[in-house]
Amino acid sequence: GYKDLWEKGNFIITSSVVAQRGCFEIIGLFDASKEILGSEDMDMWYRIAERYKLKYIDEPLVQYLARRSGFNRSNVERAYASAAAVIQKHQPVLAKYYANDKDILKRKWSKFYWSFGLTLLDCRDPKGAHVQFKKALGYAPFSIKARVYYLLTRLDPALVLRLKKLKQRIA
Repeated sequence: GYKDLWEKGNFIITSSVVAQRGCFEIIGLFDASKEILGSEDMDMWYRIAERYKLKYIDEPLVQYLARRSGFNRSNVERAYASAAAVIQKHQPVLAKYYANDKDILKRKWSKFYWSFGLTLLDCRDPKGAHVQFKKALGYAPFSIKARVYYLLTRLDPALVLRLKKLKQRIA
């Protein structure tokens, strides 16, 4: 349900969702505000999960084609900015669900900035990635993953590429 979405991220593909009309009559339609443009689905799933129990069928029901074309830094920045707006919008509800866990928002933001940093690395933007890993460390200063990637972004990009290829061969 709600906690799974927060902890695992948005794993729901819009074309695979089945919901009764009454659900949308109660929670409303997709939020088309400019701030969350591109993350309207994530916002919708959080709003649905807040009121209803989600069920997951663990078998492929739809085909989803992911293309890397159009994957550039400006698209990435827009996508992460809208996702950040959704997280901010839902922070009060999150606090209610995790009343006994005061560090949940720190972990969520750390994971968010770490993921943003990884995506910027994929876009071959180590400087931008470095900034995001530093933000991740601000929320989780003892995160080994964030620390390692933060330090890697200080290295020569050619060396980082060689390390990445080496890691792939070892794995």
